[in-house]
Amino acid sequence: MTLGGKPFTFTKQKAPASADPAAPAAPDVWKQTAPDAKDLDQSKVTDFLTTMSNLRAESFATSALSSGEELVLTVRFGDEKTPSSEVVRFRKSGAVVHATLAGESSGLVVSTVEYDKALALIKALTGVK
Repeated sequence: MTLGGKPFTFTKQKAPASADPAAPAAPDVWKQTAPDAKDLDQSKVTDFLTTMSNLRAESFATSALSSGEELVLTVRFGDEKTPSSEVVRFRKSGAVVHATLAGESSGLVVSTVEYDKALALIKALTGVK
């Protein structure tokens, strides 16, 4: 992810195994691994991921915004044998937010309210002002 021109990396990591074999497995945790390694507030990560996954196109724009506040997300998924990724660029100019997939010139208009909520959460996680 790039926010304010600064790259950040978040990784979902397996929780350490319990010494007690009868204990239920601990949930995996999200950690920031770059630019600095640190623990993250798991509820804020969950809120951010939920908010981002719920963003929907309200309409289409024939050309995406070319300036404005920018958030670039690179999502990596799959496994080691078949890794995949998607890059989505969000730009906000005034009261308009566009989401654009890598390689596309058109944009999707998304909810400014929901985008602002997601942006506030990611800024709280990263410490970006």
